[in-house]
Amino acid sequence: MPALSSRLRSIRRLIAVAAVSYGLYYVAAAQNQQIYLPNPTPRDPDLHDKYKEDPLEKVRQQQAAQLRKAQVRQQVAAATDRLVRLAQQLKDEMEKGDKGSPLSVSAQKAAEIEKLAKTVKNSMKSQ
Repeated sequence: MPALSSRLRSIRRLIAVAAVSYGLYYVAAAQNQQIYLPNPTPRDPDLHDKYKEDPLEKVRQQQAAQLRKAQVRQQVAAATDRLVRLAQQLKDEMEKGDKGSPLSVSAQKAAEIEKLAKTVKNSMKSQ
């Protein structure tokens, strides 16, 4: 029995030492964190980084962007014209009210009008 109690005491001491060591390590690690301090003297940006792009390349990119925008505007205008034509045709067919005309043709035109309207809307958003 005395050997068992001395063994328990040594285990308790070992656990206590491990807990204290862990606590001290945790506190020391928290205090040792590096804090970022910015450079107190500001400098001008490096001229190489500022002017590393080729001015001609920038002009080419701007021209390509303008060309793409013009093409999108042209496509939107064409789609809008087609949309107006289809809407007018559908309106005329509905005003006639022909019983003999199939509804599937009107439904197809309505679906195409809806599709064109979505296309125009998305194209206008992207500009």
